Amino acid sequence: MALLRLQKVKKSFFGHKGEEIEVLTNIDLEVKQGEFVCLLGPSGCGKSTLLNIVAGLLSPDAGAVMVDGQPVGADRVGMVFQEGGLFPWLTVLDNVAFGLWVKGMGKKDARAKAREYLRRVHLEEFAFIYPHQLSGGMRQRVAIARTLAMDPPFLLMDEPFSALDTRTRRLLQQELLHIWQQTRKGILFVTHSIEEALLLADRVVVLSGRPARIKQEVTLPFPRPRDLRRPPFVFWEEELKSLFGEERDGQEYSQTFYDRALSQTAVLPAARPFVGRSV
Repeated sequence: MALLRLQKVKKSFFGHKGEEIEVLTNIDLEVKQGEFVCLLGPSGCGKSTLLNIVAGLLSPDAGAVMVDGQPVGADRVGMVFQEGGLFPWLTVLDNVAFGLWVKGMGKKDARAKAREYLRRVHLEEFAFIYPHQLSGGMRQRVAIARTLAMDPPFLLMDEPFSALDTRTRRLLQQELLHIWQQTRKGILFVTHSIEEALLLADRVVVLSGRPARIKQEVTLPFPRPRDLRRPPFVFWEEELKSLFGEERDGQEYSQTFYDRALSQTAVLPAARPFVGRSV
């Protein structure tokens, strides 16, 4: 059973002249328990809008969003934003504990749980300093700890590492994978980086330009840890890049992709790694 299910989701906004701007059209997507799925698409295509709908921050104009068989709600998803969104007047420890207090947990128990999640992201020794005293990467780790402490069944991540330098981004990507492998939560991760998607995801969902629709879904057949310098990854990166510039019939393109991937990849699962959709 899918942990997250989107059915025929549509969303439009209105411009300053009253014109309708269609952002999302007929989005059908499922994510299973323990699955790491990356949403990949060009900037401005509607990835963050889709994530905000899943988070319950926006309502779709049409369609349904279900998490664990129930309508989406704040108690069923946790979200990490591009910027950490930490409270500058609270210590690192209290930033992580804040959501637990809101849910009614006592201060002592909330801080104990917050400290445990700071330990998981290797920041326990920074518990009593303030966000402005941390680097950008450390602030994002605090934001991840805060979200995990709430123990939602599903995690949403909106380009959380996009503003970081390459070294810090790589370190946090590895830390995120380690935490995910421990918790096995479902994750929907927005990115515009093909390299990041290949490194992190079980499955990559490629969105078109606005209005966003699902162009293709790619199931990655590679075990972890992954070395993106190996020839199969280089090939798959080029193939994913081509999806941004080509509009082909979904089934025809998925077949040609599979044939080329088969010749470049040593081991593939029995199921085809690339599932096309006609739109």
